[in-house]
Amino acid sequence: MAGAQGPGLCGSCREARVQTSARGGRFWRCGLAERDDRFPRYPALPVRACSGYAPTMRRWFILSAIGRDRPGLVAELAALVLESNANLEDSRMTILGSDFAVILLCSSSDAGAGDALAVGAKRLERDHGLTILLRHLEEGQRSAVPAPGTRLYRVEAAGEDRAGIVASICRVLAERGVNIVELASQTRPGPGGSPHYQMTLRVEVPDRLDPRALREALEAEADRLVIDVALMPA
Repeated sequence: MAGAQGPGLCGSCREARVQTSARGGRFWRCGLAERDDRFPRYPALPVRACSGYAPTMRRWFILSAIGRDRPGLVAELAALVLESNANLEDSRMTILGSDFAVILLCSSSDAGAGDALAVGAKRLERDHGLTILLRHLEEGQRSAVPAPGTRLYRVEAAGEDRAGIVASICRVLAERGVNIVELASQTRPGPGGSPHYQMTLRVEVPDRLDPRALREALEAEADRLVIDVALMPA
């Protein structure tokens, strides 16, 4: 079992196998021991040198959490990432209704990071009433925004709140191969007290697509919805 100093090389070796006890303890087993008796099945930790050491690929994880808004939620989630020997790469956090929602992107070369995140997430769900989803990104992190072969644009839509605004605008984009990388919306009191809807999107427009044609399509849909829409480079 890893102590305060950690597992050493086992933490970033692709031959390492992590076993988690019912109490949350992690035991490190050497996969090489199954086919080569020169290596101990459960090495003394921390391992400082090993002839069979094989560095693992960096693993990427998405962790999303939703729960009743209160002070300390971000601190607890950030501590979970740190205690799992992972690095917090990116995050999105907001309050929706009465709940706090957060999405975290983290990475680690520690072979046991995924198991540690999963165990810690279950503990936070149990102790703090959170709903947590952990997902391993098999293909790693995607390319930077904008993706190759695309240009970054911003779409802004605003008008009297009505059903179908998001679905209609997003359908126009999807039909033309435009990828949405970020969407934010909110409803505020408008003139006379009627609800006023605002939506902002950052989108990747394929190089092959004429922005003027996309703008015309968006404006045609906006006229049908009786809202204003604008397309501009981000």
